[in-house]
Amino acid sequence: MAATEARAPLTLRLCLAFSELTHSQGGAISMGFASAERVTLSATNEAARRIEELQDVLREGPSLDASRTGEAVGGLTRAEQTRRWPMLSENLRSLDGQLVLHSYPMRPESTVLGVLTVHQSEDLGVRLPVGEAQFLADAVGIAMLGELDADAILEATFGDHTWHDQDAIATATGMVIAQLRISPADALAVLRAHAYAHDTTLVRVSEQVLARTMDFRAGNDEASR
Repeated sequence: MAATEARAPLTLRLCLAFSELTHSQGGAISMGFASAERVTLSATNEAARRIEELQDVLREGPSLDASRTGEAVGGLTRAEQTRRWPMLSENLRSLDGQLVLHSYPMRPESTVLGVLTVHQSEDLGVRLPVGEAQFLADAVGIAMLGELDADAILEATFGDHTWHDQDAIATATGMVIAQLRISPADALAVLRAHAYAHDTTLVRVSEQVLARTMDFRAGNDEASR
């Protein structure tokens, strides 16, 4: 994500990163299920944007199913897609007759925040197990909380911490900004996502950054500990 244009919206940078990690040709982040409330927050390319538009108009597709059920929808062949979403599949032929779609609900908490949908040619195959891709989607949801509601993330981050903890988190955020040359919101998102991925606390991750036992710069293996 640090290699992506820093001035691009956080949702787009997260979407690009997820698409790259899943070896997809493009992707989009959407929120909402009903037509009146559904919105596409970001799309990495025109094909991804069009796929979301088609699902909105036709009211069928993996993104809608994932939003409704809270479960990942993907790994289908084109023939299986055609049986499940006949109208969508027919319209996808105008984009690329070989496309298959995979959608993952973002569940940073108990409810679905939104859905990540990626597309790729069928001959590429699924490069990540569903469980791993779903884990990444949940981490993206955690990172997005800061972009969608700054007040909420500040409360969630600092509300139950002592002043000492708050200072540690703030200082660690500054160090990550320097390491990756990203915005404060992105730096805090990195810390939160790392804490989630390693089943630890934001304070603990911040302390590791301050102790210089964790460094998020590319090529430093300590960031994976």
